[in-house]
Amino acid sequence: MWWVLDDLKRPLRLAVTLAVLVLALAPVAAQTKPARAVIRGQAYAGSLPVSLRDGQFWGPLAPLARLFGAQVQEQAGGRRLEIVTPTGLQVALAAGDPGQRLAFTGQTLFGPLAGFFEALGARLQQDRGEGVFIANAALRGIQYVGNEQALGVVLNTSAPVTGKVTYLTEPDRVCLDVPGLQLDHDGAQYLGVAGVWRLRWSQYQSRPAIARFVLDLREPREVRWEPTAQGGRLVVGELPADAPPFVPQPPRLEKLDLRTEPGQSGTLKLQFSGPVEYTWQMARTPYRLVLSFPEAVGAAETRGAEPDGPLQSATVVATPGKPGLTISLPLNWLLRSQLAADASGREVTLTLRRESLAGKRIVIDPGHGGKDPGAQARGLNEKDINLEVAVDLAARLQQAGALVTLTRDRDVFVPLTDRPALATGLHADAFVAVHCNAMGHPNSNYGTESYYYTEQSQVLALLLQRALVQGLGRRDNWVRQHRYAVLWRSPAPCALVELMYLDWDAEGDLLRTPATRQLAADSLAAGLRGYFEGVPVTPPTVAPALAAATPTTAVSERK
Repeated sequence: MWWVLDDLKRPLRLAVTLAVLVLALAPVAAQTKPARAVIRGQAYAGSLPVSLRDGQFWGPLAPLARLFGAQVQEQAGGRRLEIVTPTGLQVALAAGDPGQRLAFTGQTLFGPLAGFFEALGARLQQDRGEGVFIANAALRGIQYVGNEQALGVVLNTSAPVTGKVTYLTEPDRVCLDVPGLQLDHDGAQYLGVAGVWRLRWSQYQSRPAIARFVLDLREPREVRWEPTAQGGRLVVGELPADAPPFVPQPPRLEKLDLRTEPGQSGTLKLQFSGPVEYTWQMARTPYRLVLSFPEAVGAAETRGAEPDGPLQSATVVATPGKPGLTISLPLNWLLRSQLAADASGREVTLTLRRESLAGKRIVIDPGHGGKDPGAQARGLNEKDINLEVAVDLAARLQQAGALVTLTRDRDVFVPLTDRPALATGLHADAFVAVHCNAMGHPNSNYGTESYYYTEQSQVLALLLQRALVQGLGRRDNWVRQHRYAVLWRSPAPCALVELMYLDWDAEGDLLRTPATRQLAADSLAAGLRGYFEGVPVTPPTVAPALAAATPTTAVSERK
C-alpha cells in the first residue's frame, strides 16, 4: 500500500499505471448524465464536464488531479499525462495504452475517476443517486517532534489540506478542523510534554468530510497551524526548525509513599515519569477511595498502613504493558479528602487530615428565595423551609466555632451565579445548598438525596447524606453527580442536599413541623462536623424518629 497510516519514515516514490485499475471497466455506455465532483472539500468548477456513465464517474483527469494538489505535465498534445502527487507518487497515463479505458476528447484525456483517485491516494465517497463524486485526502500518518517545552504534531496527508484552529475552555483544549480529510479510524495518543496532555482525532463530519484533531491542554498555550505540501503541523511553543523526533511514552508510576498516623491523618504520594491525568471517587461496600490513571502504567503491589489511621492500605492494580492503572484505598475513617498534582503534573498527593470544625469557613445557601418560591405543594413553599433550616444550621455551626456565611438570611432572590461566587471570594472550606425536592406529580417519589459535581466534593455529599438519613430516618436515595450551577462554579467542596419531597404527602406533613426542620439542621451540622473531624467507618444507625411516616408503597427512584 502506498499510503499505509503507520509508514512515516520513507518517502513514497512509486511509478504506477492505471492498467490494473481499469481492466474490469465496462465499455463507455450510451447512457450518460451530468455529475459533480468535490476534490479535497472543493467543488470542481471547470468547464470540462464530469459525468456518470453506466454507474461510473468519468471526468477530465488533468484538471481534477491538479485540484487534488498533484503536478501534471501534459505531453503529446494532451494524450499523455505525467502526474506526481504531493507524496511523490508518480502516475503515467496515455490514450491508447493497452487495457486502459480512456477517452481523448477536445485535447483532454478523460477517464474513470474512482480508480484514478485511488491511485493518487484519495479516499472516495460516491453517491450515484445524487450524481456526486467526492475525493478526500487521506491521513497517511502522524509524527511528533519537539521536547518538554515545544511540540510539533505533524500530519502527513495524501494531498494538501487546510486547517482552522479554535480555542475552547472548561477544560482547556485546541481544536483543528481539516476539511476534505477523511480518516480511516478515530484515535488518541498521550503526549505529556509542552503543556499538552494528549492528541485526539476523529471524523467530525462525513459529508462534506471534516477531520477534527484536539489537543487537550494542561495549561493555556498558543497553538498555530502550519500547512505544508504533504499536510501540515500543529505547533505548540517556540519549536526549533531542527526539532528532533519525539516518541510519546505513557507515564509510569515510579514511586508510592504511604504514610498514616493513628486516628489523625493519612498521606499518599505518587511519583510518575510524566504528567498524568486522573479521576477519583468514593466507593462503598466497603468504603474506599479509588484513584484512576487511565494512561499510566505500573506494577501491581499492596502497601499496608497503620491499623488506626484513616487509610487501611493502598493497592495498585495494573496490567503489565497496558495503560490503565488504579489505586484502591480502603478507609477506616470518612473525612475530608483532597487530591492534587504539583505544577509538573508528575507528583500526585492524596491527603486525609482530621481537623477541628472551629475556624472553618462555611457558606450555607438556602435555595430559591424572593420571586423564586422553589417547589410548592399544598401550601408549602420550598424557599421558606430552606431558609429556616439554613439559618438554624448556621447558628449551630457558629456555636461550634465555624465561620459561617449565608447567601441569604431573609426572603430575597439571589442569582445563581452569585451564590458560588460568594464561596469563591471567601475561600470557603465548604459550600452547602439546602433544598427540598418535588417530582411535579404528587406521591411519585420520596426520600433523601444529595448531589455533588467535582470529585473533591463527593465525600462532603456522602457525609451530609449519611447524617440526614440517620437523623431523619428517610429512604436513602444516595448521592448523585450533577452539574448544578451552584456545584461547579466554585473551587470549594460543594454539595446540594434534598431533605425530603414536598409533594409526597407524608414527607410534606413532616416538613411542616418545626421539629423536623430543627432535626434537619442538627443532621447537617453533624455531617459537616464529620467532614472535618472524621467519622469512623461503621454502618450508619438510622434514627427511628420519623420512620413511622415511611410509605409502604414501592416506587421507582428518580433517574
